Amino acid sequence: MSKLDVNVIDDRRGRARGLGRRLGVREGRAREEPAEPQVDRPLSEPGRARRGRRTPIQAVGAEPRVDLLPMEVADERRARASARRAWLAVVVVGVVVVLATGAATAESLRAGADLTRSQADGAGVLQEQLRFSDVRTVLRETDLIKAAQAVGGAAQIDWSEVLGSVGAALPADTTITGLTVSSMDPLKGFGQSTVPLAQSRVATIDITISSPTVPSIPSLSDSLQQVPGYVGASITAVASADEGAAFTGQVSLELGPAAFDETYEYKAVD
Repeated sequence: MSKLDVNVIDDRRGRARGLGRRLGVREGRAREEPAEPQVDRPLSEPGRARRGRRTPIQAVGAEPRVDLLPMEVADERRARASARRAWLAVVVVGVVVVLATGAATAESLRAGADLTRSQADGAGVLQEQLRFSDVRTVLRETDLIKAAQAVGGAAQIDWSEVLGSVGAALPADTTITGLTVSSMDPLKGFGQSTVPLAQSRVATIDITISSPTVPSIPSLSDSLQQVPGYVGASITAVASADEGAAFTGQVSLELGPAAFDETYEYKAVD
């Protein structure tokens, strides 16, 4: 500490002692003189300017106290308190960081253990699959064969059932003298009708019939609707060659996808 600081401290101490003596003298005088009656004064009187700060009033009879410590001591105390609070905050943050790091490390170790266990289970499953690799190969080949059958038999129609239904739909005195069948190929499409809003067709049957009498076209059309996959029919060219001869006619029957028998319907193997 320099001489100037020593002189300042001594000067402050001397002023504090003098203030203490004056306060003691004033207190003694106050004890000797009778107390004046207290008069309530308004907080603010007109014409009197307000002061910027209030002067502390010493209570009568109280023990006078004076802080003789230099300002440097109070500043140092405040600085120490601030430093303690700062270090406390640093310690709290450090504890939080340590706890978070520990939790993250524990979670990482747990995840690593789960990964190791899952890898071991996967290796076991792979070994079991290798043991039954021949069975899986047979299953794949079987599935391939079934898929080929489904493709080849996708357009398969049970013609015995269809033609039997056609024969049952014709009148009893009607005979079939000609028959032409056209159906779709599994690898090719089938020609569709150009009539607007016509249903999709997969096969057609052209039938030549012979009847001793003129067949009833509405009745024949209603009977042909019982044929599996029926989507439409037309009866044309009903005629007789000579008087008294049998009548002949042409019937064109159209079949839709419902005519497929789905014998080789494909179902994938899991």
